[in-house]
Amino acid sequence: MESEFVEVEGVGGIESNEVSAEQSTDVLRTENNVSAGDDPKVGVVHEFKDNTFRTRFLQVLLAFGLILWGVAIYAGVVEYKLIQDVKNENFESREQMETAANRSDQFVGIVAIVQSVVGILTIIFFMMWIYRSNKNTSALTGEMMEFSPGWSVGWFFVPIYFLWKPFKAMKEIWGICSEYSGLSGAWVVGLWWSFHLLSHTAGKASFKLGMRAEELSELSMASLVSTLSNFVDIILKIVTLILVSKIFLMQKMIREQDTLEVNLNAVKEQKPRVDWRGL
Repeated sequence: MESEFVEVEGVGGIESNEVSAEQSTDVLRTENNVSAGDDPKVGVVHEFKDNTFRTRFLQVLLAFGLILWGVAIYAGVVEYKLIQDVKNENFESREQMETAANRSDQFVGIVAIVQSVVGILTIIFFMMWIYRSNKNTSALTGEMMEFSPGWSVGWFFVPIYFLWKPFKAMKEIWGICSEYSGLSGAWVVGLWWSFHLLSHTAGKASFKLGMRAEELSELSMASLVSTLSNFVDIILKIVTLILVSKIFLMQKMIREQDTLEVNLNAVKEQKPRVDWRGL
């Protein structure tokens, strides 16, 4: 039987090494085909791939989002104050009121457009990051994952199931990485998912109120809910930044441990044997 070989990237500072499939079970794992169910698995060998670029870019997007959503809160406060001034007739003339209203609308509109662009980019890279993190978890530990890489992302878009399946998929990634790296902090996943659901609820409420608002009282309430939604999003971004950074760190630690073991094994294999019988 011909021996099978797989490529392991960047082991011990070498660009690539060829090791037998049987010897690489500590960094790669094969998923068995199973019948279709809630969490279908794919019978493939997952190979470790560097996730640094996705992680760093996602961290930049989240950090920039913190600043941008802070600006959005400021814009919301200005808008709310403007509505109160209109209700209390604090403007000397109609022209002054219209000028202030147009200026506020332009500011809020520009911030909202930039938020949409940054938000979409963040979602895309977060989904890509989850997909790669799931693969790398199985590749580094050899564990049989309950959630496949595709479904760890796919459950976000399935009605009803999106309420808990993505949380379980992320909890699995964290749990396995925590076990092999020795780092704790599972509360981060629960906190992340709590604020994720809260952000989703607040965002929908803000959108509906904004679309229906016509009277000053309705506009005032919509502005308050929008500001609250932005505040929740800021907390969510902070927790997500911690989550992403910790999982990336844990996978880095696991890989360094595997690299050390591979190098030690290579040294042992290359060590010349002494024929004591000839002495």
